Amino acid sequence: MIRHASLCTPLLTCSLALAGCGADGTRATPFPNGASGSGGSSSESNGAGGARTWDLPDVTFHMDGKVLAGGESQSCQYVHMPSDRGEIAVPSAESTYTPGSHHFLVFRTNFTEIPDDGAIHECSVNDLLLNVSGTYYEAQQPETRRDLPPGVAHVFEPGEIILLTAHYLNATDQDLVTKVDFRMHTMPRKEVEQEAGSFFFYNYDINVPPQSKVSVTRTCPIPKDVNLALLWSHMHARGVGFIAVTSDDRAAERVGNLFETRDWSEPQARAFSYAPPVVLHAGTSITYTCDYDNPTSNTFTQGPSAATNEMCILHGMYWPRLPASVETCLNGTAD
Repeated sequence: MIRHASLCTPLLTCSLALAGCGADGTRATPFPNGASGSGGSSSESNGAGGARTWDLPDVTFHMDGKVLAGGESQSCQYVHMPSDRGEIAVPSAESTYTPGSHHFLVFRTNFTEIPDDGAIHECSVNDLLLNVSGTYYEAQQPETRRDLPPGVAHVFEPGEIILLTAHYLNATDQDLVTKVDFRMHTMPRKEVEQEAGSFFFYNYDINVPPQSKVSVTRTCPIPKDVNLALLWSHMHARGVGFIAVTSDDRAAERVGNLFETRDWSEPQARAFSYAPPVVLHAGTSITYTCDYDNPTSNTFTQGPSAATNEMCILHGMYWPRLPASVETCLNGTAD
């Protein structure tokens, strides 16, 4: 497996801790409202109306909490993968959460021991700047599932420590009870042909003045051939348009723009064909642009608050896995 150096991310200020959690590596009950449908066993979508199922336990985590009326929160919890099953191969994952969440994120870390005894706590600068080696999963809808092609999976070390973060914005005059369920479906490690990675392309250079319309663009180099599985966006409420394109002429001829949406709150991921896969070749790049419309008297800069900041992020899953510096566009340029 690729070892990653620490990654700095700009998701800084947070404001609430959820109350109570559960996490294990055993079979768990299906998601509420039948969202999982797996009954606790693992399956892999085969893209042809069926699924391949293994008699392996899912890995599940659960977070409960409450957001005060009119409040905004971002909570963090460190959890670990099972340590008694060897490397854990995850070809698909899904999440459900109560309405009100801005998004749910899962980061990979370099920790060897869980900080804070694994308690759910108010996110700090240290949580999101130190020992984070990349992202794995992101959801912006109450029910979300991310599937990879057959033979492709994210691979986790035994006992690997990951960071769960849940961001809620409660615009009502009533306290909001929150629940997040996260399920990772597993497959035999020996059946993994390619290890997957996750893109987290973040644009730091956002400044949207009062009464203005602004676009920001970032270009991220692709140093080795990669195959695209999924792409999707993340913006806040001033976002009115998002587009991602590639400089790879062959890929562009086949699929056009890589991703495009005008939906800032619940964008739908684009799933790419894998038979044959959509290849971005070494030496090409991905360029993505966010368009903003700010009719207010406030200035919005990059940051975590859905109410007072903006974001411009391209998320994705792909294979084979590349170093964190590529996955996070650390060598990218702002246009």
